[in-house]
Amino acid sequence: MGAALALNAGHALHRWWSYGRDGVTTTAEFSHRTDGRRARRVYRYTDAAGRSHTYASKRGGGELRVRYLPHAPYRAVTAVTPWRLVGLVTRALTGAALCVGGIVGVVLSVGD
Repeated sequence: MGAALALNAGHALHRWWSYGRDGVTTTAEFSHRTDGRRARRVYRYTDAAGRSHTYASKRGGGELRVRYLPHAPYRAVTAVTPWRLVGLVTRALTGAALCVGGIVGVVLSVGD
């Protein structure tokens, strides 16, 4: 459980770092809602070459700040706020602590 939590948060942090370092930030405007059980809000943004792309999100308003990589403008992430970053770091550290605690527990129980 701890490993899954740490890996998930670690992947999100790596993605945030990659998009923050190499990505282009732009504003995506609300386009429409999808139907169905897992309804999403769909936003439309334009890359530097003038091509239009979409981004789906569970939350947001009329506009959303997104980042995309210049070599893959069809793939975007929401721009990370400081509070979301704190949440990702907290999840990664909690997962790592659970992992280490589990390993220590197994090692100590083997000695009994």
